[in-house]
Amino acid sequence: LGREETLAEFRRYLAAVERHEPLLSSKAPPSPDAHLYKTATRDAKARVASRRSLALLAPIAIRDLVRGEVHDGRCLRVSLATPAARSTAVAFVAEDSAGDVVSVALYGAAADGTSLRDVQRRWPEGAKLAIKEPYFKLSNAGTLAVRVDAIKNVVVLERPADADADVADASAGLS
Repeated sequence: LGREETLAEFRRYLAAVERHEPLLSSKAPPSPDAHLYKTATRDAKARVASRRSLALLAPIAIRDLVRGEVHDGRCLRVSLATPAARSTAVAFVAEDSAGDVVSVALYGAAADGTSLRDVQRRWPEGAKLAIKEPYFKLSNAGTLAVRVDAIKNVVVLERPADADADVADASAGLS
């Protein structure tokens, strides 16, 4: 999907989350190989926390991400291009400095029962993040996305000036 299509699709997803509707639309046909990824929400490739310092990781652009690969030794720097949503994971669309966008799913980024308002306070639109050693995969919805299971792989670099000051940095150890 292109930039505008990705943003529009995510806005529909966010609206469905806010209305507590089913998240997978029956209108859009799934990707031909999407059934291969629908069996579980766990993915062994995404579970490893990077031990490398952010300073030692080489940057990678969204357009250079390779499907099915953990980008070892690389770091994806992005900003949140949409408000965050929460279902099984905290999800949002991220944009890099080239203007390319990608869906991102952060597993373990919010405890069960966390309100959408609190998720959006912790992950505000416009926040700048670094994702260490990103894993790029086909999501359960049939679209390409960055998946993060080890929340310590996400470093908040900057929060918007109007963001709540009392919200702690996500990389400080959420449960």
